[in-house]
Amino acid sequence: MRKGRAERFDDDAMRKRLLALEREVDELRAALSAMNDGVPYFIGSLRRTKFHRPDCPWAIHLHEGNSEIYASRVAAIADGRKPCGTCKS
Repeated sequence: MRKGRAERFDDDAMRKRLLALEREVDELRAALSAMNDGVPYFIGSLRRTKFHRPDCPWAIHLHEGNSEIYASRVAAIADGRKPCGTCKS
């Protein structure tokens, strides 16, 4: 496990609680990654309805100020986005 903020606390109870929370966050990140087939995030244009995998050829055309990041495919669909036909996000 990576060293986190919990290592900086002198209070044992607080350190144990933060270590438990850091483990939980790591487990949730792993579960989210598995749910997304290993894709760390999805990206969508603010002006269009499609969302893409980060390695999609169409995603590279999205400018930073004109894009929105989604933590999961489910989140993008819940926001009204449709999967890209090219990258099959």
